Amino acid sequence: MPERFAQRRRDDAEADLLRDQPGAIPNYFYKLVLRVKYSGSTVSDARAIGFWMEHKAYTGDSYVNYTVSVDQIEQWTGFDFFVNLPDQIESSAESGTLSWSAFTSW
Repeated sequence: MPERFAQRRRDDAEADLLRDQPGAIPNYFYKLVLRVKYSGSTVSDARAIGFWMEHKAYTGDSYVNYTVSVDQIEQWTGFDFFVNLPDQIESSAESGTLSWSAFTSW
């Protein structure tokens, strides 16, 4: 068998082995939602809500039971979200822990 085909077969065999191995699956996942109010073209106010959930199967449970502040998610992940908002508005929006109904009615 020509060498290039032998090499391809070895590569395919290694790829098959890797495919059978479990990949990195995160323990948790998050979602963030931001609502912004404008005065003309300037951001005048904002509210944010975060959801932090364990990576598992959920049955009959609602995502609204997993709300946390954006500040908390930033602490857990090490990321700084919504950096383009004015600092005072960003701080206010990220620090609150709103219910989903309070967030959607804002």
